[in-house]
Amino acid sequence: MRRILSVAIAFIFLTAPLSGCSYVETDAPPPLTFVRYQPILLNVGTVQFIEEYKSPQQKPYVEHLIPYSPAETMRIWVKDRIRATGNEHTLQVIIKDGSVMSTPLAQSSGVLGFMNITQDKRYDMNLVVEMRIYGRQSAMSEASIIVSANRSIVLSDIASREERTLAFYRMMADTMEQLNAQLEKNMFTYFGSFITYQ
Repeated sequence: MRRILSVAIAFIFLTAPLSGCSYVETDAPPPLTFVRYQPILLNVGTVQFIEEYKSPQQKPYVEHLIPYSPAETMRIWVKDRIRATGNEHTLQVIIKDGSVMSTPLAQSSGVLGFMNITQDKRYDMNLVVEMRIYGRQSAMSEASIIVSANRSIVLSDIASREERTLAFYRMMADTMEQLNAQLEKNMFTYFGSFITYQ
């Protein structure tokens, strides 16, 4: 009886780590779109997309490595939400900042630090967008807005590819929800004379 009990206890200790670390396959996140929102009809003939922010494409900047960079996501937003309905004016969409920066977090000291073999990093996303409307013959913008949004997450180096993809996707989606609300409010406030309803 004692031998059976020992075997049972050993089995529990051997299988407990496996059950705690079992892999659960997760679905890939859906494509990032904004078609659920009504399009904004602007009395402009063209839309120009300008990326003033140039990614260094090296540490600590990682925006070029995540599923959707801030600049890519802003292009999707413009495609899904802006409709050019005129022919005289130009809308410029300017990415002032589209960075995602990684920062290693300090390890615990002592025994806890020795046992913690993973390295956590904080990822800070910043997105600053300016919009300007120009007339055909004017060098000065007739209307302009500037908005910004940011989010931060913490990830461990041992996070799976699926977990990292989903975390970055959610960070980008949350950032764009914040930016979307600001853009819509400011466009209807300051671009009101250029917005059409048919």
